[in-house]
Amino acid sequence: MNGPLTFVVTSDDTAFIGAKRGQCGAVYARAESLRQLGSGLHRDRLAFRFLPLWITEEELVVEKKAIEARHNRERQEQEERDRWKWQEGHDKDRRQKDLQLQFGPMARLLEGKLRVELRDYLEGRSERAGRKYPQIRSWLEARKSEQWELMTVDTSLEDYGIAEFKGRSLEAAFARTKIKMRNRMEGEYREQCFVTAFLADAEFEVERQPMSSNCEDRETLAKYRLAQRFTSRWLVQ
Repeated sequence: MNGPLTFVVTSDDTAFIGAKRGQCGAVYARAESLRQLGSGLHRDRLAFRFLPLWITEEELVVEKKAIEARHNRERQEQEERDRWKWQEGHDKDRRQKDLQLQFGPMARLLEGKLRVELRDYLEGRSERAGRKYPQIRSWLEARKSEQWELMTVDTSLEDYGIAEFKGRSLEAAFARTKIKMRNRMEGEYREQCFVTAFLADAEFEVERQPMSSNCEDRETLAKYRLAQRFTSRWLVQ
């Protein structure tokens, strides 16, 4: 048997054909199957030999019990892992609901600010968000030059928590805004998604560290959270 070994469970007849064609180097089977195989090979004058490896019925019973015990143990371990994951997920959901119930009013207040400022800018009522988020301003100006028109703006809260600024803890919020546009000349629709965020410094009445990024740019969001030492009071990781 030259080359890598492979094992195939097959019938007596298929094993016999494989042995005749040189496709089968060894056959492991019950004594009766081996006797028939040996008779056929001897009849066709094909050389073969029996290996002195015999497995008794008692050994088969012991091995079957060992396999069943291993399968039962593996099943029990998997069930235990599944129960643990379910409990962990249940506890996570409960903690997250408690957080959102506790901090919901404050989070929704910042969400509203993010929603209004971006909608007012996109609909042409204010330039404040354009100055605050240069990336979105550049994107919108490019779309307008290509004759794209605003259709809908949908903003939802993505995260809320606490960040640090010069040794003080400030509220911080992240909002996800989906923008749908259309181009009459091209006969096309297009959607764009941005995440915007800032730190609310109520003591000085200033919104600090504004940030915007594409929703798919998880690296930028992660770096921003890390730089602001952000701790979520909305999501349980």
